[in-house]
Amino acid sequence: MESNVSTREGGEASSKIEAQMANGAESSEDLTKCERKEDYNSTSIVPFEAVIEFRSAETETGAPVFSSDVVIEILCRLPLRPLAKLQLVCKEWRGFIRGRYLMERNIDRNEVVGHWHNVAVPRDPAKPDHNDERFMLLDGCDGLLLIKSFPTMKLTIWNPATCGVLHLPDPHKNAFGVTFSYVESKGKYLVVSLYDDESGRESCQVLTPGQSESWRPLEFPDVAEAEGRREKHRVQVVAAGEAVHTVLILKVGSTVIKKVVSLDLETECFTVTCFTKTKIKNWRTLWAIDWNGKLALTTIVGNDLHVTELENYKKQRWSQKKEVIPLSFLKEGSNDKDMISLLPLFAKDGDIWFNFGEDVKVIIYTIETGRTTPMNSRGLLPVGKLYPYKPTLVGFQGMQQDAKFGNRWSSLLKLG
Repeated sequence: MESNVSTREGGEASSKIEAQMANGAESSEDLTKCERKEDYNSTSIVPFEAVIEFRSAETETGAPVFSSDVVIEILCRLPLRPLAKLQLVCKEWRGFIRGRYLMERNIDRNEVVGHWHNVAVPRDPAKPDHNDERFMLLDGCDGLLLIKSFPTMKLTIWNPATCGVLHLPDPHKNAFGVTFSYVESKGKYLVVSLYDDESGRESCQVLTPGQSESWRPLEFPDVAEAEGRREKHRVQVVAAGEAVHTVLILKVGSTVIKKVVSLDLETECFTVTCFTKTKIKNWRTLWAIDWNGKLALTTIVGNDLHVTELENYKKQRWSQKKEVIPLSFLKEGSNDKDMISLLPLFAKDGDIWFNFGEDVKVIIYTIETGRTTPMNSRGLLPVGKLYPYKPTLVGFQGMQQDAKFGNRWSSLLKLG
């Protein structure tokens, strides 16, 4: 295996690696069940185990030195840099290395290496050109970042590990929420944009990056129950699992509407769920977050976090029991300003991530032990997006190398 790689090293190999890392058309294929490759010149599907057995080093009798299971396990444990070089062994290996199975194994094995988030960047009189272009992190998925440029409002998907950049078609100018998700049942990524149309009503469009050159409109349900002037009290968009939820608190005329509109990414169909009965004095203290792959409405009462989970959006069913989680760190001398600025971001694997305090620290609160772990997050905006980042080789057809773009991005966002 080493001899195959060594013959391709050097300047020419490096350029090939960069091009392949930025232009992975088959990276979104689902290889979870059966590692396989679809030949570029035929429609036949070959089990990856057979390819490994054929490519493995052999003894004089022709028997492979390593079984296919062992070779697969070795590849799954390698870091990204050697994996990038091993893509040059053959098309089959490249398909597997960039496939879903290996990527998930690597993500599960590796620890978080950084946290991309928005930072407040002051204007620099010495660099007027840089002040004209600002960036915001909208979402992250599988080592890819979805960012928006101001004032152009253009969207770009960027892989910091490979420096691959994919510029997306322009979304609607009145977008109020954009998400980026992997749809396992389809083996595809999907970008969803929620926006207000010319009449002020909520609308939706979707895009398959690397495959679509234009947005597809979806008919967003009309949640209004009365005619009149529409006033938005609270609108939040949360991607959780294989659904995108739009939490709406609207006032239309004299009627207050409190509903969750859920877009199922597999079927691209909407479900409307009315709010569970809850007493909240100020709707601005209500935060919708991703709670272990489901939507949850959260609010802080005293020193406790109250959580109401949308148990099954397809059946429009909320959890019957509200979860109350004591936040022990609030009892350790936190002041009123800290309480006001405490903002839940998301919950995963028994941990809750918060923005906390006037200086906007990020902490991870472990529910079972009550332990808090501070994160290096200086400069995070109170409404900024946080993405726990793990590098991958995922890419899309049409991705290009753009080191200049990456340098501008890195200077305006924090990876800490």
